[in-house]
Amino acid sequence: MDLETKRQLIHMSGFAIALYIPWADSNLGFLPLATSLILAVFLLYSISLAYKNNLRLPVVAWLIDISERREVIKHSPARGALMFLIGSALAVLLFEPPIAASAVAVLALGDAFSTLAGRRYGTLSIPYNPEKSIQGSLAGLAAAFFGAAVILPPPYALLAAAAGMVGESLPLKIDDNVVIPMFSGAAVSVATLIG
Repeated sequence: MDLETKRQLIHMSGFAIALYIPWADSNLGFLPLATSLILAVFLLYSISLAYKNNLRLPVVAWLIDISERREVIKHSPARGALMFLIGSALAVLLFEPPIAASAVAVLALGDAFSTLAGRRYGTLSIPYNPEKSIQGSLAGLAAAFFGAAVILPPPYALLAAAAGMVGESLPLKIDDNVVIPMFSGAAVSVATLIG
């Protein structure tokens, strides 16, 4: 299995966080939910620093070794996972729990499927961002919709998916692990206020 497929499978596993958010909110409350995600960010950051300083924790070091890009591993090991957790924590802090959960679902599935499909089948570039493909964005949209529909009614799930994939396709300098849940959550939040 190639490196990018491994990376995206790990990315998809972030869907567990999307399922955790409504469960934790219902069973533990908002404060423990938010605290747990913020602590996860600090824990992963500490693990990344330890790895960078040659302290190799079992299992975690192996996951970094098999899934991180070589050019990233030297200066920022586990950067993708860390940014995923930061994006998830921000979503929980900014949006209502079901909206935050759907935004994380869009991030986990939409981003992963858009990357995999775009790299394998992407032949038509998006006009405003030639590094992204229409095929990748459509695959990401479909996967993001199905993930968000586990949490939200279909019209809101489609809006969450579309907004997240628009954010993913933009040529921004901000990590898409933060951009996607912000676009997705903001769009659904505005729609729920209007409708």
